[in-house]
Amino acid sequence: MLNLIKFMLFLTSILVIAILLFNQYFELLDAFNQFQEFYFIFLLIGVSTIIFFDKARKTNVKLLLFFIFLGLIITCRYILQEHIKADHYHDNQAYEYSLLSMNVHHNDLDGASFLSYIENYEPDFLLLQEFSGSKIAEIAQEVRKFYPYEQRCVIQSYCHTIIFSKHAFIETDNLVAAQKSILNGNLHRTALAKVALPTGSSSSSIKNLALYAVHLRWPIHFNDEYSTQRQQVRTLIHSIQNLNESQAIIMAGDFNSVPWSYNLSLLKNGTNLRLVDTPTKTWGPTLYENAPNIPIFDIDHFFASENIIVHKTKKLGFAGSDHWPQIMYFSLN
Repeated sequence: MLNLIKFMLFLTSILVIAILLFNQYFELLDAFNQFQEFYFIFLLIGVSTIIFFDKARKTNVKLLLFFIFLGLIITCRYILQEHIKADHYHDNQAYEYSLLSMNVHHNDLDGASFLSYIENYEPDFLLLQEFSGSKIAEIAQEVRKFYPYEQRCVIQSYCHTIIFSKHAFIETDNLVAAQKSILNGNLHRTALAKVALPTGSSSSSIKNLALYAVHLRWPIHFNDEYSTQRQQVRTLIHSIQNLNESQAIIMAGDFNSVPWSYNLSLLKNGTNLRLVDTPTKTWGPTLYENAPNIPIFDIDHFFASENIIVHKTKKLGFAGSDHWPQIMYFSLN
């Protein structure tokens, strides 16, 4: 039995090393990279078992404690933190805004819970994914009572992503160019809009904010009906590059990738946006009908440009979807 465990540990170690070295070249390895925490848990349990039960060697208590300590650090590094506070902003005169992002999972959304979040938190913007179907249409009528402005994807027929706003949208030349790059890049499930927001009491303190509501596909697909996730990321990068360098940008949604994946690293490096979301699990399976899901993957994210001052991010409670909603409070610098 110990020999089998040693052999499985050897194979797992080879896979982990291959993922770390080559995930930028093979999207399949980047998909396996999503399970990094589970690999480390397996390594922790396996090594601890060998150290404890291998009678041919003296048990090294210090080594055992070291692996347990290392495993706890690795597997809990995102869970133990409540928030990433990328900025600390203390100006009480600042204009603070809020944005709620969620994959509503059109089949199961609890409309009452979802609307209660809107009424309680009163976010300025809603960036929603899988917002389609007859059940969602009924909820949308209630949402529109709070949000007079809405923007869907570039291609309506493929779109289930939407931006709701309390602030009027504006149209600019660089926004049109960015929208065209989304269209040409076959990124059907991304909505893009721009709003003008006050950052102070004077008329000259109006700043434009570009909003991306994103829903990327799974990392691996075995057909070419749509582009791959990595192609979609490159399309996003190209779209953002069509905006002004000084443009304030917030991108939120279901990215179907964990923070340490190569695809999200590619997105951060290609756009100079920073990941500012709550480092906690946002998606996972539901054990039985109408039961809260058990989040095991961190795949719903907030990205923001450097001229966005993030005050706080927070994961909200279960609302029937297989994704948990998140809210971000911010101001424009």
